[in-house]
Amino acid sequence: MITLKSRKFFIRGALGLLVLVVLVVGFVGYLHTPSGRQLPIARKLLAALGYSCPADAVSAEDVTALRKFAASQSKDLLPTDIKYAPEFTIGKSTEREVQKWLSKQKVKCVSGTRGYSFIKCEDRESFPKSWKEKGPLAEFDFIFSQDNILVAVDILRNKLTPTQAYTAAEKVLADLRNSLGDPSVRVGRLNAKSFQENFDIFLVEYNFRNYTARVSVSKLPESGVIIYEQYLSLD
Repeated sequence: MITLKSRKFFIRGALGLLVLVVLVVGFVGYLHTPSGRQLPIARKLLAALGYSCPADAVSAEDVTALRKFAASQSKDLLPTDIKYAPEFTIGKSTEREVQKWLSKQKVKCVSGTRGYSFIKCEDRESFPKSWKEKGPLAEFDFIFSQDNILVAVDILRNKLTPTQAYTAAEKVLADLRNSLGDPSVRVGRLNAKSFQENFDIFLVEYNFRNYTARVSVSKLPESGVIIYEQYLSLD
């Protein structure tokens, strides 16, 4: 049973995740929580996400520091050797390998830097078939550490009908379940009747000492149903 307070939290989190996808800088959802705001670099990072200054202001050191902080908060959790993400291996694949694969598949993307370097792919017409197997896809982003190692993959599906969202989410969760087993956190219900009302929220998380995966599904006004996937290495 989701209380009004927790409902507001997940709504805020879902909106924060959308900002994260657009700006390709991780952890914005966490930064908007009370504990996140207490971090010394939180104000700077939030400003860098467009609230009061250019996004270029955030440094790679800032993002690395936040990853280390997140890892320190997860020290009581078990580590995992399986850092699942579609197409590539988080913590192992290099930026050059990702770029080479994208070029071979003729996927049209843009590269840039906001703290960490990133590759953002939004040209739906150029997406390979493997990206579309789970349903309509709007954006596929790769984020790389200072050592040019893939540390995060963000995937956005938007403007979905409830039926499309349910089908796509089931396929995404099946892959995670096959790789990682049961989730650490599950909030809300996922069935064929889900996401008929605005602000319906479903969330699944897999939390380990060195890795986290999150899938959120939300119905927002005038946006249809949105599925956001984040796969993130913490070490």
